[in-house]
Amino acid sequence: MKKGFLALAGLCLLFSCTDGNDSSSSASGSNTEHMTAASRNSEQNREIYRAIQTGDVSKLDSFIAPDIIDHEGNMGKDIVGLDSLKHHLGKLHTYFDGLQMEVLSEATSLDNNYHFSMIRMKGKAKANPWGMPVGMDMDDTGIDVVKIKDGKATEHWSFTSQKDMGEMMEMMSAAPKPAATRDSVNR
Repeated sequence: MKKGFLALAGLCLLFSCTDGNDSSSSASGSNTEHMTAASRNSEQNREIYRAIQTGDVSKLDSFIAPDIIDHEGNMGKDIVGLDSLKHHLGKLHTYFDGLQMEVLSEATSLDNNYHFSMIRMKGKAKANPWGMPVGMDMDDTGIDVVKIKDGKATEHWSFTSQKDMGEMMEMMSAAPKPAATRDSVNR
């Protein structure tokens, strides 16, 4: 499934690029509009990554719709609504020391309705709700897809590298369990 999505994302990236050699004014105007929208989408998306890194979600209202749905934000449960999303994103940076979000590649669909970002997220785990052992290095590559309507993000999906996820799960299972957890399991 994820390999299929990566192939689909690659095709979307390929088809979202225009060659710029079309000399007709309507194509040139469309290309200019697309480039402006793509630039806006990119900057807004990067603001979200900055908010995750810092916990400062104060600027998100200007480019995220009030009824946003984040399909991947909370361990498989949708996060619905801007206030809920801001609360969630505002806490993410507290789960990692040295959290970094690096945009590796990005594109906007030709209809300007979707923005695709390949990102790398790195940090060292602190206490977190996902069960990652404190001190564990996290280095994850994934693809974010954001649906955009009227210049605002309305939906978000995230697809994580199976290889990265497998390595993290392997490291988590090999990590020693806290005494309280071992004792409660043995009862």
